[in-house]
Amino acid sequence: IAVGADCDPVGYRNIEAGKQYATALWDPFALGRTGAEVTVNLLKGAEVPKSTTLDAATVTKGNLATCDEAIGKYK
Repeated sequence: IAVGADCDPVGYRNIEAGKQYATALWDPFALGRTGAEVTVNLLKGAEVPKSTTLDAATVTKGNLATCDEAIGKYK
């Protein structure tokens, strides 16, 4: 099973063609916000976790239109 990340054009076309099962779609705003929050806490001397996990949406052939805006003209 092939899986990719972030709705890249190659993965998009592969999912359409049935060559790839899924891709993960990250939220760049959540990534930035979380990174900033951890950095501020670290600079304040607060204890921060060694790792932080964020959820990513799973995109398959059934909801591939989720990537249309991200892919745009590169489809």
